[in-house]
Amino acid sequence: MIKHEISHYYQPTNHSCSQSAMAILLSFFGKNLTPEEIVAKIPVNKNDKGEDWGY
Repeated sequence: MIKHEISHYYQPTNHSCSQSAMAILLSFFGKNLTPEEIVAKIPVNKNDKGEDWGY
């Protein structure tokens, strides 16, 4: 049986889906970064008004 250890993270905001998915993916490779840590390094996209992109 193959067993994969990954961490589950919830999205901290409505605009951080990709950062949350990246945190989960990185956990598979043994890199434990939270979505908040990834947001600090790779911010969410901004719209023309400078607001976070998304809903």
